[in-house]
Order: sequence, then C-alpha cells, then structure tokens
Amino acid sequence: MKQNLILFLLLLFVSSTLKLIAKEEVEKDSILSLGVIYSNKVMKSFGNRKHSVHIIEVNRMLPQNSIKVIKAKKNNAELDKLHDIITSYNNDNYDILAAVNANFWRSYSNFPIGSTIIDGEVLQMHRHKQWSSIMFDQYNSPSIDTFDITGKIIYGRDSLDLEYTNRRNDATGIVVYNQYGGDHIPYIKSSVISNAYEKASKDNEFDSSIADSTEEAFDYDDFRDNLISEKQASMTEYNMRKVIVEYLTVPKVNEPVKCVVKEVKTGSVNMPFRGCVISYGEDIPKFKIPVKNDTIQILYTTNVMQETIFTNSVSGTPRLVRDGKDSHEARAEGSKGRRFISHRLPRTAIGYSKDKSKVFIVTIEQGNRRKGTNGANLKELARIMKNLGCDEAMNLDGGGSSIMVINNQNLMKKTNPSYSRKISVGIAVTTTQKKEP
Repeated sequence: MKQNLILFLLLLFVSSTLKLIAKEEVEKDSILSLGVIYSNKVMKSFGNRKHSVHIIEVNRMLPQNSIKVIKAKKNNAELDKLHDIITSYNNDNYDILAAVNANFWRSYSNFPIGSTIIDGEVLQMHRHKQWSSIMFDQYNSPSIDTFDITGKIIYGRDSLDLEYTNRRNDATGIVVYNQYGGDHIPYIKSSVISNAYEKASKDNEFDSSIADSTEEAFDYDDFRDNLISEKQASMTEYNMRKVIVEYLTVPKVNEPVKCVVKEVKTGSVNMPFRGCVISYGEDIPKFKIPVKNDTIQILYTTNVMQETIFTNSVSGTPRLVRDGKDSHEARAEGSKGRRFISHRLPRTAIGYSKDKSKVFIVTIEQGNRRKGTNGANLKELARIMKNLGCDEAMNLDGGGSSIMVINNQNLMKKTNPSYSRKISVGIAVTTTQKKEP
C-alpha cells in the first residue's frame, strides 16, 4: 500500500512537471530586438475555448523601433509573397524583424482597399464603406479611426481637387501617380507581360520547329518594350497631359508637399526618382496646368486629426476594441457576411495600449483538433485583443491570407514555413539596431 502511494505521488509530480514545461514552451518569449518581443500563447476567449495566438509586442517609445507599411513589388497593382516583400525592403538603414499581412485587396487590380500610406506617399486615398484604418504619425504614434483622405493641387491661387492616386477611372479629373504607381505611366502589370510573354514564347518555339521563319531570334526585352507601348496606347491615361514634378520637401499627409515642375508631356512618361506624375483630365482647362519650372504644392488631408502629420497607414475592418471595450463593429462598418463575422478562422489584427507606448500585432492559427485549439470569430478576436492589453484594435485581412513571418519563416505554416499566399500589403516591425551576423 505504501509503495503504491509513493508511486502515485511520483507519477503526480512527473505529470505536473510535464504540464509546467509544456506551458512554459507555449508561452516562452523571444526577444527579437530591444523592445520587440515575440510570443506564442494558448489563450482563452469565452468559456474554455482555446486559441493559438502569435503575438509581436513592440515598445514604440524606443527610437530604433518602427512600424512600417510594405507593398508587394513596391507597386500598387502587384501581389507577392510576404517573404519576398520583406527581402525587397530590408536595407542598410534598418532590419525587418517581423511582418504580417495587412489590407484586404481588390481582385484583378490588386489595389489595397482603404486609405493606405507608405512613408508619406499615398497609395490609396479613400476609405471603403465605413472601414477603419490605423495611421502612424511621424513619431510612430498609432491612431485608429474611420479615416478618409482627400487631396488637392495648389497652383498659384488655384486649388484643384484630386480624384484618385495611382489609378484613373475615366478621362476626367486629376490623378497623382507616385513611385507606387509604376516606373512608367501608364503602367502595365507584370502579370500581363508575363502571360503574354509565355504565350509568345510557345508560339515562337512552334515557328522555330517548322524552320520557315526569317525573323530574328526572340528577344524578351524587345518584346516587353513593344507590348508596353501597345498596351499603353490603348489606355485612357496615355493621351492625358502629364506634369512630371520633383519633390522639394518630404511627402507627408496633413502637410503640403512642395514640388517643382520638370516637364509637361503626353504619352508614356517615366516616373521621376524623387517625385511624382500629375495627370490632368480632358476637363481641366490648359491655363490651370502648370508649366516647366513652376512651383506647386500637393496637399493630402485626413477627415479627422488634421493637426497630426501621418506617414504610414493600413486599412481593415472591423474595429475590435474601442476605449478598452471589446465589441466588434462589423455591421456598423458595412460587413454582413456570416462566415466573415461568425466562423472560427485564422485571423490577423493590430492594436495598441491606452498610452500608445505598445503596439500589438497578432495572428491566430486555424483550428487544430489534436491541440484542442480553434480559429477565432470576430467576437473572440476582440476579446483576445483586449486581454492582451489593447485599448484600441482592428481586424486586418485574415483567413488564408493570415501570415506572420519571422526570420523568413511563416509561423502560421509550421510544416511548410516558406509558403505563403501572395498578398498586396504587409505591416512590418523594423529596427535600426543592426543584428549581429
């Protein structure tokens, strides 16, 4: 009897120790850099429902830490794997420690949905429905609100409103194309060129096999240039009058950007190195269009917090936490889909503490029966963000787009960490404190 009691106590001790070790492994923190902590926790939302939650906690008060928006192929119309987007942005000035997916995007055009800013350059001006955005000012202080952006060109005493940035719907109005609009305007998407090239290559192989052609060898660069010229000529934008300007001040939102006109022309134009292209529609009188060496201003303004200078933003839906209360606002923002609201899916979200000193970037894994964990619906996601310490939080694109990359590994795909769906926009945590080799 005594031996059985000793054995029972020994088994109880071993069992308790194993549970403690397992808990420590799940909740173990990893310091990515000073003030940037990654952790994977099993968290409860309601009742005993459990979720595997990946968390990046950023102390933004440390000057070397920043939140930056990153764009696929640095182009408004392109998609790419988050791994490759990170690689294209890493440079000698900072390292990207971690990144997640951000905006929802439109099919085919690949444009991010909602107000989007990267380093002061506006990719998308207008909000979608009543969706929320998180904007970061020049000191990386975050704010979540129903942001909308308007813009205008100030030329002398005249002020003309902008219709869009980086896209044109018809032959009227003024559009600004910045570096995210493409290296040439009108821009032809790389996928269009690739698909056409693939077809042309197959046709060329067939012609060569017959050996009755007197044409020169197939040349990709020549083909690309001809295709771009052909496509551009058929686009509305091609015939618009375009003003190529150089920035005299750094681009920002809620502060005028001074520019000098370098050239005015129609047809295809190259994007200036440090500037943008302003396209004037057919309805704009010629006397309102500046000429070479004129000085103009571009002013982007938010509908709220106009006294704050913003430099980065992403959009999503819905708001999850407002003033410390976890209650998602999907229907108020215009979302009614039952699957989007109620199904337990992989999710991505962002939020910040009441004093705005900490930013939380979060992904939630899909359900795993073996581990006893679930994806999250919006109600559960809101509770998780509040429990992490968010006073304000919002949902980003989720489902199959949910991804968190650290050290070139997708933590949402443990069996295939190099895999990720192509996305439009990411949000990254960077540091100027260089990592040791």
